Amino acid sequence: MMIECGQGGHLYGKSPYNLRSLKELSLRAQFLLAHLIMKIGVISGLYPPYTRGGAEWVAADEARSLKDAGADVFVITTEPWQGWGSFRPRMTEEEGVRVYRFFSLNIFSYYRIGQHVFLWRALWHLRDMFNLSAARVVKKIVQAEQPDVVITHNLKGFGFLVPHALHALSVKHIHTLHDVHLVVPSGLLTVGGTEGRLARLYTRVTRKLFGSPAVVRAPSEWLLRFYGDRGFFPNSQKQVTRPAEAHAVGAAQGHKERGDCLNVLFVGQLQKHKGILFLMNVWKELISEHGEKRLHLAIAGDGLLANQMAVQWEGYTSVELHGYTTRDRLSRLYKQADVVVVPSLVYENAPTVIFEAHSYGVPVIATRAGGIPEIVNEHDVLVEAGDKDGLKAAIEDFLG
Repeated sequence: MMIECGQGGHLYGKSPYNLRSLKELSLRAQFLLAHLIMKIGVISGLYPPYTRGGAEWVAADEARSLKDAGADVFVITTEPWQGWGSFRPRMTEEEGVRVYRFFSLNIFSYYRIGQHVFLWRALWHLRDMFNLSAARVVKKIVQAEQPDVVITHNLKGFGFLVPHALHALSVKHIHTLHDVHLVVPSGLLTVGGTEGRLARLYTRVTRKLFGSPAVVRAPSEWLLRFYGDRGFFPNSQKQVTRPAEAHAVGAAQGHKERGDCLNVLFVGQLQKHKGILFLMNVWKELISEHGEKRLHLAIAGDGLLANQMAVQWEGYTSVELHGYTTRDRLSRLYKQADVVVVPSLVYENAPTVIFEAHSYGVPVIATRAGGIPEIVNEHDVLVEAGDKDGLKAAIEDFLG
C-alpha cells in the first residue's frame, strides 16, 4: 500500500500519533517558536560542512528556518580534531545562526568514525555513551544562552548524558529521531535482522539515560513504533514531522518525458549497507542486456567504497561517479534524472533523498522497509531488500 506524501494517511489504520509536516511547522509552530519562545537551541552531533547523512542537513535547515522566522537561534555541534584549542568551544556566525563547535573528548571524532576498524569503533561508542566532559560543555553553553527550548537531533558525538543535563537545567527538550542508533550503536539494522544480546544490553542503558523528553519527533510512524515497542520515551508527546520537500509541488508531477537514454541517480554514502554494491551488480546485467547507450547511472556520494568503485567502473560510459556533491550540483543531477534509486539493505527511517527527489518531480525506486512505504507516492516503486530481479525489473519498467 502506498501513501501520497503529505496526505496524512497511515499504514496501520488510525494513527496514534500527532501527524504534522515540517511545512506546517514552518507556517505555524515555527512562527510560535520564533515569536513566543524567542530563543531556541539546536544540538546536533554533526552540522554542515561536517556531514555523514541527511540528519545533519535536516538540523541545519531547521536552524535556518527558525532564524528566518525571527527566532534567536544557536547551534551546538562537534568538529574533528583541530589541535588542543578545539577542546574549547569556538563560536562563529553562519547564515545568521550562532554555531558553537568543539572537539568532543574521545579517541577520534564522530565525523571520522567510518575510517576506523570495528574494535576502535566499539571503544568509541562505549566512551560516547558516558561522555561526561561533552555533556558538561553543552550544559555550560546552554546555561549561558538561556534558551526557552532546545531541539536535539542525533547526539552521537556528544553522548547520552546530554538529555540528563538539559533536564537538570529545566529547559524544554524536543528530540528528533533519525535512525535506530539508540538500539544499535551504528544506527544500522539489516532488513529482517534482529538485535543480539549486546544490542539489548545497550538498549537498556540508552533507554535509561535518555529518559522522556517533552516531545519526541520522527519523520515516520515506523520509527516511533520501533522505539515505543522497546519501551523508549514512555512519557513523551510523539509527533510525526516530515520535511517541507515532501509537500513540494514537484512531488505530484510523476514521470517526465525523456530521451532514448534512461538517467538513473543514486545519492548516498558509498557503503555496502546503502545497497550500492547490490545496485552495481544489477547494473552489470542491465548494460549487458540493453547496452550502455540506453542507460546512464550518476552516483553522488563518497565513502569507503569510492576508490574500489572508481577502479572497477573505469572505462564504462554508463557510470559517472561524482564523489562528494555540493547542493547546487546535486540540484542539477536531480533535474537530469528520470528516476532515483534507493536500494538500502538496512531499515531506513525516512531517507532525505526521497523527499528531495519528489521536490524535483522525480519518481523513486526504493526498498520496502522501515519508514519508506509511508513516504512514497503513486509514481514510485517499492522492491524487497536485496531482491536483484525485482530491482532489475523496476528499472527496466522505466526504461520501457
